[in-house]
Amino acid sequence: MEMPSFDILTERDEIMHHGTNMTMTFLVKDLLETLKKNLKEHKQIVKEAQAGFKKALVAELQEMLKKAKKGENFERRIHSAPPADYSRDYERTIGMLEMTTDQELELTGDQFECYVMDRWGWQQQFLAGASMYSNVASAKLMSM
Repeated sequence: MEMPSFDILTERDEIMHHGTNMTMTFLVKDLLETLKKNLKEHKQIVKEAQAGFKKALVAELQEMLKKAKKGENFERRIHSAPPADYSRDYERTIGMLEMTTDQELELTGDQFECYVMDRWGWQQQFLAGASMYSNVASAKLMSM
């Protein structure tokens, strides 16, 4: 007796997964332009978040010092976490595109999501952390 095949996708499944399974061809110069714009925005968020982090860290340390000088008990742990910087992910991809001899490049839906839509696997976590110190990150996180 032959077993029924279970590899048939429903129409709904095919629609939901269509974007990530398909591939399309894009001009390398357009991909480069988009990635450079995305990197510039990423660096702006990192710079703003680092400045906000430093300000918060100094305030936290000053509060500890104030309590120490008064002889009060205080927690000796820093609560602020420095913002992450994923510029290398952009720079690696940009470098590869700048060195390719190809005029066009085929991307999967997942690659398009990262390189063009600027929705990397780490993006949401990055924006959540940076949004504590960056208005740009907060706005971008809210638009996701």
